[in-house]
Amino acid sequence: MSKKTAVMAVFALTILGACAKHSGPSTPPVEPIPQPIYVEPVSGKYR
Repeated sequence: MSKKTAVMAVFALTILGACAKHSGPSTPPVEPIPQPIYVEPVSGKYR
């Protein structure tokens, strides 16, 4: 399984989980977990 496929699978499961939680009448809204954002390290020559 490639990294992109794994990310898409997690993304799809997150959406399905959110839809399942929102469809329930008695479940409180759950805040989504923020995804870590990858930031490229900046070397000294770019400053």
